[in-house]
Amino acid sequence: MRLAEEHLRQLGYAVEDTSAKHPYDFKATRSDETLYIEVKGTTGHVGDIVLTKNEVNLHWEKHPNNGLIVVHSIQLSRGDAGPHASDGVVAAKIPWKVENEHLEPISYRYRTDSIF
Repeated sequence: MRLAEEHLRQLGYAVEDTSAKHPYDFKATRSDETLYIEVKGTTGHVGDIVLTKNEVNLHWEKHPNNGLIVVHSIQLSRGDAGPHASDGVVAAKIPWKVENEHLEPISYRYRTDSIF
């Protein structure tokens, strides 16, 4: 998250962390422009990410005022205080169009209240 925030600040945006209350991680503003940013991190290279239904819907709604930042190649070390992330490479797609052909369902909710 820190590297993604630094990237946005270098582009001249004021950045607000909204990850605790909204289906996007950052609200980035610059002049009269507002972007809704999703951030994902991985120790591997850029590849597949997992998105919630709310994240997909939000980014469909907000396009082209949105973006995806993937911080990849993160180094993890373990210490007495638990895991610590360092380094990482920022890949940013602003605006980000969530396209159906790139989405693949990986889980389903099955309602059992009517079968028992």
